[in-house]
Amino acid sequence: MARSPSPRPAAVPPGGRVPLLVRGSVAPVGVPAWDERAWRVLGHRSGPLRVVGGPGTGKTTVLLAALAERVREGVAPENMLLLVGSRRAAADMRERLTPLLHPHGGDPESTTRELLVRTVHSYAFGVLRLHAARHGDPPPRLLAGAEQDVVVRELLAGEIEGDAPDSGWPDRLRPALGLPGFAAELRELLLRAAERGLGPEELFALGERHGVDEWRAAGRFFRVYEQVVLLRGAAGRGAPQATAPALDSAELVAAALDTLAADPDLRAAEQRRVRHLFVDDAQDLDPQQLELVATLGSTASTTLLAGDADQAVLAFRGADPQGLRAVEAETVVLDVDHRSRAAVRAATGRLAARLPGAGAGRVRVAAGPEDDEGQVLVRVFGSVAAEAAWVADRLRRAHLVDGVPWSEMAVLSRSTRRSLPALRRALVAGGVPIVAPPDELPLARQPAVVPLLMVLRAATRPEELDADAAAALLTSPLGSGDPMRMRRLRRGLLRLRAAAEPDPPAAHATGGTAALADVGAERVSSDPLLVEAVRAAA
Repeated sequence: MARSPSPRPAAVPPGGRVPLLVRGSVAPVGVPAWDERAWRVLGHRSGPLRVVGGPGTGKTTVLLAALAERVREGVAPENMLLLVGSRRAAADMRERLTPLLHPHGGDPESTTRELLVRTVHSYAFGVLRLHAARHGDPPPRLLAGAEQDVVVRELLAGEIEGDAPDSGWPDRLRPALGLPGFAAELRELLLRAAERGLGPEELFALGERHGVDEWRAAGRFFRVYEQVVLLRGAAGRGAPQATAPALDSAELVAAALDTLAADPDLRAAEQRRVRHLFVDDAQDLDPQQLELVATLGSTASTTLLAGDADQAVLAFRGADPQGLRAVEAETVVLDVDHRSRAAVRAATGRLAARLPGAGAGRVRVAAGPEDDEGQVLVRVFGSVAAEAAWVADRLRRAHLVDGVPWSEMAVLSRSTRRSLPALRRALVAGGVPIVAPPDELPLARQPAVVPLLMVLRAATRPEELDADAAAALLTSPLGSGDPMRMRRLRRGLLRLRAAAEPDPPAAHATGGTAALADVGAERVSSDPLLVEAVRAAA
């Protein structure tokens, strides 16, 4: 944990609470004082240029400044495109770009119908939609992740029941076919294969070549999955609901590349339009995204690719850290650190030194004079709870002993789902006020949404309701059932059944249902009654 005695005022949250900064949280940053190398990037006006720099060296800021400078010089916004890797990054970039483009409240002449900042997938989808409109074809449709999950799980369930072709999974994997985790891992495998241009046949051949039964089975499953998705999108070209076959996120870029290759007029139109191309975090692009960038950058007047191979974090999703090499270009290395204190910079430098490769952006220098305050501590804990308790203790000591305001502290976590519950409990127990972003959980897993989905599932498919689902529904915020109420409900259902039977054997043998002292036996015997009651209500 590192603490800086002089944090940026813009990062202080209202209310003096400690922010829990999770993956994706972005704090506003000021415009740094440009050094000679940054001015070189800002003054670049012809051909491609590669911008490399470590954390805090201002790569993103200089990209935005270069884009805004071209707008002020009279370049039409429609002729510029800034590609980023995620929707969250795109939203942050647009927010930071607005005051640069409109420093005095707005300029109507700089308004454009084209988005200056887009994700790679958003741009690819736009290419497909433009191609469909030019040729009178049905518009493309994006296959959402939740919809893709449903298709994968239904096909796996069909294999278990014998209603779908058997993919030939190894015996050791068959017990896992019905588990949600297996379906999620299989979906990820299909996405990664598609991102690298591998279809069902290529994935099967890869398994044959390396003797991996799982890849061969996944190739067979991939073939059936593709056929099902194509059939679902077939509604007839003249139908009002007609769409092109649904594409998942991994297939979008490949489809856009195919479209640009098959439609020279569209490719030429896009290359004429995108005269100035900017790419941020190029180290996180996968091979097909690199090809799309190379296609646009090969004819652009200027191309700026910014990134740092040492900061590549998406290799597990198919990203290639060599994305910075997508376009042959001269390299400018930004080495002035505008963000970190000396202790943090030295610690991250030691970590980066262990990474493979040369690491052009590993050497960073301070932006100006700085003191020696601040420290970096490394601690290893045996459990998440122990780690959270230590963090809470450090924050409380810093506030009570050192007099550090709560608003000058922050806790960063890589995974909200895994770390936030334990952190929240420990911080609250330690008297540390907190504020956490509410939108890190997927919508389907939000506590307020889960009960509604359960109700809809029970109403539409009551025959699939089991005892666990019924109990979860009744104990949700909608059911408001606590353990005491659930026990009373179960006993009441047993009494109603006993009263309805003309000669209940259990009553004569044990003196009535009140003799069911064993809670486990009571729960098992009342499970069918609980399910029946919930089904009747549904």
